Amino acid sequence: MDIFLEIIKYTLPALVVALVVYIMMRLHHQNNYKLKLLELKSSNGKDIVPLKLQAYERLSLFIHRTSPEQIIPRVTQPGMTAKQLKIALIQTIQSEFEHNITQQVYVSNGIWSAVVAYKNTFANLVNAKAKELEDGKVAYDLGKLIVEEYLDNEELLTPQKVNELIQLEVKTLFI
Repeated sequence: MDIFLEIIKYTLPALVVALVVYIMMRLHHQNNYKLKLLELKSSNGKDIVPLKLQAYERLSLFIHRTSPEQIIPRVTQPGMTAKQLKIALIQTIQSEFEHNITQQVYVSNGIWSAVVAYKNTFANLVNAKAKELEDGKVAYDLGKLIVEEYLDNEELLTPQKVNELIQLEVKTLFI
């Protein structure tokens, strides 16, 4: 029995010291891992933030370029019919959208959904207003109907509303 107590007297403190060393080493490794992860995120953040900002800028530019007051005068040609304007507007909207489609990687799902919703709303409005016109109407008539709808219908998703969403999200990047 004395031998057993002697063994315990020497082994128990050794086990306690070993356990404390193990816990300290584990905590040290965890803290080191967290520090390395933070450094990695920080260095990645320096690269990602400019890309995100550029994506928001490009989407804002897309919204601006496809707003009724910008796109209608840009694509309207002298002597153009309403049907030709409808086709030109839809093609231009789609082309602008496809040019910026990769920006969805850098923005939130909410912003991307708002941009897609705006594009679809505007394209649907162009189609709907074109159907309201009789054959042979000039492009000016279609353009006028589209702009009037945007001015009169407050429920439409306007370029201003989408840009406000973009601005709000950009502000959250720096808070």
